[in-house]
Amino acid sequence: MTPLPALRRLAFGLCALVMLAALAFHALMVLGVIAYGHRGQQPTGERVVFWFILTGLGTGLVLAGSAANRARLDLRGVALLSVLAVSVAFVRWFSPDPYYLTTGGSIADGGTMSVRWIVTLLVAAALCLLSAPAGRRRAATGLGAAAVWLSATVVMTDGSNH
Repeated sequence: MTPLPALRRLAFGLCALVMLAALAFHALMVLGVIAYGHRGQQPTGERVVFWFILTGLGTGLVLAGSAANRARLDLRGVALLSVLAVSVAFVRWFSPDPYYLTTGGSIADGGTMSVRWIVTLLVAAALCLLSAPAGRRRAATGLGAAAVWLSATVVMTDGSNH
């Protein structure tokens, strides 16, 4: 039987892999390597964003439950996931959107997501990063849960035209 810590490491690793793939996808779009195609057409690789949303929403809920139950998670992993999730939302905010095809703009150019949301995500991830090394288990896990879940929600709401 596989010990629980090994399963946790595997789950953290798989979540991080999905988040890295979504981050790479949006970074390549920002750099112009992946074209965002025509109005109403999804860019190549868009499916990874769907998996990021599912992973982020699920991971955020699991982390929230872990914080409430005072589960002993690897706080470095929680901090890593929160930073990756917020990075995806942040880069997504700057990536091109087919809705703005005629202007070549992005969500950051006046889209549905306010800069306040992005700042909130960055603050949550920063506080999680500060709480983790200090051993503040509930704070780090709770802030990590909020950062991951809200990042997935931000990408989901911004991604409706993408």
